[in-house]
Amino acid sequence: MTDPREARLPRWAQRELQSLRIKLQSTSTALAKAHGLVPGAVAVRDPHHDAVPVAWPTDTIRFFMAGSEYPYVDVRLYERGVLDVRSSEAIAVIPQASNVVRVQVARL
Repeated sequence: MTDPREARLPRWAQRELQSLRIKLQSTSTALAKAHGLVPGAVAVRDPHHDAVPVAWPTDTIRFFMAGSEYPYVDVRLYERGVLDVRSSEAIAVIPQASNVVRVQVARL
């Protein structure tokens, strides 16, 4: 998302900012790959694109659950192959298939 003030800048400055954003993205991707972030990182997966790393393996990602006051679910990579899932309230882990589970905030 760009700053609305950028629209008032001269065209050459807008092009320069866009060029710098592209270079930053490219450099960030190269740095992540150099540090081995892609294979071990928490990633967003789209079936039509490659996985995009969004966090270091030790980072926690917080999901705020819609439809409630403020419940959340924290997920982090505990160790290789193990996810640590914590919630502000009780959670239910519902098996969907041999390789799929659904995590639901359960009001008691």
